[in-house]
Amino acid sequence: MLFFATSFAQDAPTNPMQLGSQLTNPYTVAAMQAAKISLQAKKPNLSYHLLPTIAATRYYVRYRPINDVEFDVLRSDSTLELFEYPLDYEILNGEGTWYHDPNIPNNEITWQYCVIEKNVALKPVTYEILADLFLPESLIEVPNVNTELESLMLEIIDEAFLNAGHLAEGEFGARASKWSPSGTVTVYDDLVGSQIPVVGAKIRVRNWFKYKKVFTNSNGYFSTANFRTNVNYQIVWERYRYDIRNNWSLQEHVRGTQNTKSSWNVGISSGKSLRHATIHRAATRYFYGNIGGLKRPNIWAKLKINYVDKAGSAQGINRGSHWQYFVGFPLMPYMKIWKSTGGSSYSTHQIFATTIHEIGHTSHIQLMNTAAQFGQVDKLLRESWATAIEYYISNIEYIAIGYGAININSKQNWDGTGSNFEYSPLFVDVIDNYNQAASPPVYGCPSGGFWDGANCFIGSPPINTNAFVYSNNFYHSPIGSNGCVANTTFYDGSNCWFMGIPSGRTGFVYNNAWYLSPVITINYSTARPNDEITGYSMSIVESQIVKNSYGLSSLQTRLKVNKPSGVTNAQIDMYLNFYFNL
Repeated sequence: MLFFATSFAQDAPTNPMQLGSQLTNPYTVAAMQAAKISLQAKKPNLSYHLLPTIAATRYYVRYRPINDVEFDVLRSDSTLELFEYPLDYEILNGEGTWYHDPNIPNNEITWQYCVIEKNVALKPVTYEILADLFLPESLIEVPNVNTELESLMLEIIDEAFLNAGHLAEGEFGARASKWSPSGTVTVYDDLVGSQIPVVGAKIRVRNWFKYKKVFTNSNGYFSTANFRTNVNYQIVWERYRYDIRNNWSLQEHVRGTQNTKSSWNVGISSGKSLRHATIHRAATRYFYGNIGGLKRPNIWAKLKINYVDKAGSAQGINRGSHWQYFVGFPLMPYMKIWKSTGGSSYSTHQIFATTIHEIGHTSHIQLMNTAAQFGQVDKLLRESWATAIEYYISNIEYIAIGYGAININSKQNWDGTGSNFEYSPLFVDVIDNYNQAASPPVYGCPSGGFWDGANCFIGSPPINTNAFVYSNNFYHSPIGSNGCVANTTFYDGSNCWFMGIPSGRTGFVYNNAWYLSPVITINYSTARPNDEITGYSMSIVESQIVKNSYGLSSLQTRLKVNKPSGVTNAQIDMYLNFYFNL
């Protein structure tokens, strides 16, 4: 569903992350200097002369963007990893899927925490430097590092952790053996009836200010290297082109196993995370996966998708606001997907299809260059094209995961009635090979010729002459300079006239033979459109037809200009007559 609007009520979020006490930071410059001094007292014979000056190598910073313009300034930097919660606080509950600073109003963006290189310029967004950090890991996780220096640095890190109360005397932290955090992420799909891999999920592996991000592969597997300490796992429902939100500005995620040296294997099967993962499947497919030649919906801003965990007025809406920020509504999400419209929750394949449908509107807006130009497109074409994208990409997805082709929302029983008649099979019908007419018509050739299965074959001209249509008549070029076949054609001074095309019929030439469009000789049900059209490709429909169509008339023209072999103008006219008569 596409809906243009400038305001809407916020939805009350659930499952917040709960913070405990602020922890003593072992990575400050002061803490590391103190650790060096106390370590020297305990182990005076280490190679302290190898140590570089303990000074800030990173800054622990928090930004406060006031609107999405500033937020996108931060998020457009792929080297900047943003956390919506502070990195030096105890987290009390493992189930929270979002955090918003309680001192900031819910309709404003919360603080964004990050670690940046000392020599990297800060962004032009309100910020606070929370700590000067000395991170020895950045100095020793390099090729060919001096082994004595590496050993000494690890000793100092452990000493700083001991002084801060995070290690016991003699306990190994940074000095432990290296290991590779890894795991697998799967999600339940109702059609498949089992867990399937979550592809392209962003995983963050973190210990204090050291973190790595990695994306799950086609099997849902991830792995990263060079950790010695325990780690915290987290799925962040975000990619460079989109993010999934709870309410307006709250980034959704899944908190995994915390403070562990074990792999993390998670099977998402219920609750909000099931919907988030399914929306992610659809968005990742559309933005990064195989979509059968369709264009990517690469708008200029990150697509904000808001999942609402309650019943709504529709399965989903796209607000068409991708090209502007509304004054007073700086965080308005572009899309909303609801849990249900009352009654049972939507199935996972319905959530997937709805997400594809709404992103399809976004791609259509970008295809038309501006929202204003897109706004001129008839609602029937807008919703029917999004329906076709939903049908097409959903089939690609379910074939790829081994389920097979599905007929999700193909609208083959659509009859043009009801309040949502715009969600038609108009574009599905030009690519599929199924005629949903309740009783297909029976054709005949009452004006001569014979039925060849598609049209009425009238005849062929003599050898070495060319058949053509002129002024609603069938002709062929003359035999020699001025000859025609006696009793069959006559010479009009230029060419040989064969016959006039009967009123109400369409004449055409195919393979140098004359044809007439057929006529219906037996009545048939008109409850659904008579779909004899097939063979169009989705990429051609998108780039050559949808891009240049604003209503049925322009669509009719574009379908004829780009028709594939075997499709006639008469078939196009007959099919579209159903829509013209609605």
